Amino acid sequence: MNKFPIPSEAGMLMLRTLFADSLGSMELLASIDGDASVSIAPSRLYAYATGAIQFPDEVIETALGQSPALRQVHRQMVSANATYRIGEAMAASEDSLLQRSGEGCSIRFEASKGERGHFYVIVELVDPELTSPQFLIVYGPDDVCHRFPLPAIRRGIIQFMVSPDDEFLALMRDPEAEIFLR
Repeated sequence: MNKFPIPSEAGMLMLRTLFADSLGSMELLASIDGDASVSIAPSRLYAYATGAIQFPDEVIETALGQSPALRQVHRQMVSANATYRIGEAMAASEDSLLQRSGEGCSIRFEASKGERGHFYVIVELVDPELTSPQFLIVYGPDDVCHRFPLPAIRRGIIQFMVSPDDEFLALMRDPEAEIFLR
């Protein structure tokens, strides 16, 4: 028997609406392209978005890669169930790594003094007792989801180092990228 978190009544209404829209979009695209995409049960996608199904799941990732509508639904599920949400960067340029803040948390970057071009990513949580996030989730262009596992929290701070060519830095330089901690 599977045990998945059950959304609230309002959450269920939102999910029903999202999946009806998503299913309609997928059926329309399949009829146009003549290629039916992989179908994912709403409960399975919800379980994946909330972390009840381990990342990565190749079937779900394939379906997300094929369907913009499914990616949008997944993003809304992650957003609704994230512990923390960090908004877009303010006044950022493509080359900047500016601090981002959300309710109860912030992310900042510090250049490493020991390793040239590397950066420390410092995630500060106001109330570390609330929950310890396991993943930093970034949505880039076209609702593409990128997950980064987080190290253990210490005194309200999660810290890790990234190299200059790391995909994470490219996503952080996008001022419109949306970040969630779960």
